[in-house]
Amino acid sequence: MASILTEFESENSPSESLGLVQVERESSSDATRDVSGVQDALDHLKREYQLGIASRDQHISNLEAEKEEVVRNFRTDTLKLMHEHEQDKRDLREEVEDLRQQVEVEKSRRQNLESQLARSAFSPVNLMNFLGADGHTQVQLNWQHLLNF
Repeated sequence: MASILTEFESENSPSESLGLVQVERESSSDATRDVSGVQDALDHLKREYQLGIASRDQHISNLEAEKEEVVRNFRTDTLKLMHEHEQDKRDLREEVEDLRQQVEVEKSRRQNLESQLARSAFSPVNLMNFLGADGHTQVQLNWQHLLNF
C-alpha cells in the first residue's frame, strides 16, 4: 500500500488506497467464492464418478452372474443331451439285435418250411411206382398223362 501511495502521490490517495483495498477484498471474496464453487462442482463430479463406478461394477457383476448361469445351464443341457443320445444309441442297438434275432428265427423257419415242402411235394413218378407195383391198376393207363401233370 505504501508503495502505491508514494507512487501516485495524490490528494485522494488515502481514499483511493482504501478503494483499492476494498476492490482487492471483493476480488479476493469473489475468488474465494469461485474456488468454493469449483470445489463444490468438483465434489459433485467426484460423487457422480463414484456412483458411475459403483453402477458399472454392479452391472459387470450382474453380467458375470448371468454368464455363469448361462454356462451352467449350457453344461447341464449338453450333459442331458449326451445322456439322451447314449440312451438312444443303446435302444437302437437293442432294437437291431432284436431284429437280427427275428431274422435268424424267420430264416430257420423258412428253411424248415422249405424242407417240409420238399418232403411233401407231389411226385407223379413216386405215385405211379406206388400204384403200379402190382401191375393191375387202372392208373397204368394214365401213366403218360400223370407224367405231364
